[in-house]
Amino acid sequence: MTHNDSARPGRGRRGRLALASALPVAALTTALVAPVSVHAAAAPAGPDAPAATQGGRADLPSEVLDLGNWKVTLPIGEEERPTEIFQPELDGYSKDPYFTVTRSGKAVRFRAPVNCVTTSGLKNPRTELREMESDGSDEIEWSSTSGRHTMTVREAFTHLPEDKPHVVGAQIHGGDDDVTALRL
Repeated sequence: MTHNDSARPGRGRRGRLALASALPVAALTTALVAPVSVHAAAAPAGPDAPAATQGGRADLPSEVLDLGNWKVTLPIGEEERPTEIFQPELDGYSKDPYFTVTRSGKAVRFRAPVNCVTTSGLKNPRTELREMESDGSDEIEWSSTSGRHTMTVREAFTHLPEDKPHVVGAQIHGGDDDVTALRL
């Protein structure tokens, strides 16, 4: 994921983006394939680029995706208090089978079994990335009325829940409500 403050008009307005595997049934596996950008900015290149964008095999999600301003929420932990991993820990973090690199080393797998922990007030477990302010202090919220915001996602759903075979693959929040959700 690429984050570029200068390419984001209306940056002072808070916006929140979630790339999620949220489901109400058996289990879902999603592979997020690099490079993915959240803004109209090129993926990093050169010696500091993630391993997967340089043609190598990545071992950690942060080697496939630029997770600099992100946190991950996992469907494990205490009821209504799922585990959240923030930066700088997220850069070296992987949790099989929920948030890990695929066998090819070129994509990140998200998994959320239906019998796992959910966040307060929600019934569907999820493994999701949330965009954070650059200092990590707060979740970003995207405005639907000002600024220009672009999210580009390339993902593959490799398993859908049997009871209700649809999921949210990407979601943008603005304040207390969804701006948009990509439901498959």
